[in-house]
Amino acid sequence: SKKFMTDAQKEKHAKARELIKAGMGSAGQGGKDSAAFEVVPVVDKRKYDSENEDYDSDDYAKTLALGTMILRKSKEKAMVDASYNRYAWNDPEALPDWFI
Repeated sequence: SKKFMTDAQKEKHAKARELIKAGMGSAGQGGKDSAAFEVVPVVDKRKYDSENEDYDSDDYAKTLALGTMILRKSKEKAMVDASYNRYAWNDPEALPDWFI
């Protein structure tokens, strides 16, 4: 328990808790495997907002209809199940002539 810890153990324990709170766990403690762990910043300049998409009224209506349908779990499951069938990847145009 904590009351039987030395000051060094308490300090190590406190540092470990701070790393866990920061989301790094034991990876950032600098042990023998610390050279294998590198934090790389995310460089993604793509924009994911609807301001950069070209939507017409049909696209908006389809999006709204699908969003409304997936509000109910039964409809969501039915849509996912209906998307998997034996004809889902049936694209004879992509097959070579000798295969058909």
